[in-house]
Amino acid sequence: MTRSEELPLQGKRILITRAEKQSKAFARRLRELGGEPVHFPVIQITRPADEDPLDAALDRLETFDWLVFTSANGVRHFFRRMDERLQDTRVLQTIRTAAVGPKTAEALKERKLHVLITPEQNHAEALAAALAPAVQPGEEILFPRGNLARRAWLEELELLGCRVTDVVAYETRPRTKGADRMVEQLRAGEVDIVTFTSSSTVHNFIQAIQRVEPDWHMLLDGVKTACIGPSTAAALREKGVEPDAVAEPHSLDGLIQAVTEIAGNE
Repeated sequence: MTRSEELPLQGKRILITRAEKQSKAFARRLRELGGEPVHFPVIQITRPADEDPLDAALDRLETFDWLVFTSANGVRHFFRRMDERLQDTRVLQTIRTAAVGPKTAEALKERKLHVLITPEQNHAEALAAALAPAVQPGEEILFPRGNLARRAWLEELELLGCRVTDVVAYETRPRTKGADRMVEQLRAGEVDIVTFTSSSTVHNFIQAIQRVEPDWHMLLDGVKTACIGPSTAAALREKGVEPDAVAEPHSLDGLIQAVTEIAGNE
């Protein structure tokens, strides 16, 4: 048996729905495992249409006790705006920082920030649980987020007496370019596994293919699905599709492992 035949994803065509600029490392890893990445980005990450709320928070950075991030995109766009404003980042050294998971923490460390809290589980509720014993009543928390980020988990911190300021640092927008070709590939059986990395990739993917094929469920007959975490899986179930795998841990590494397990079970 040759080395290529031993690769776990050999001959598998794996659809990537995440934003194009963020999918390079994921696609490279899939190829290393023998898979063939199929790109159909259904979201694009942009700066906010209105940056005044973010600017207002940046104007009073020194008043915050905590800086909390739930995505690497939030980190990148937060610092993008600071850089555009020529704002001195040394003020952040006095603010305690929390990150939802290792990729987000890594993005912060690249900016020379010490991450005080990173929960074991990579999701917002776990971050709230990890923060709860560390915060004090009256403390100010800044949460730079995406426009689609859920806010409900912050209520626990507010019940503890914290003052939470959440501002949009970036926007996730639908992208439908290439939907006709994508539907053709699905009809022809040219996709083996579809990967979803957020609830928005689920919604936008289905919206895009549904515009071309109203009976979109039949396009997924024989196609396996893998989700990066429970909220993404819940979004897929809401559309009537049961995920074949949910990543554990809830990260791209976990998603690659989930895809590999799906391929091994076929």
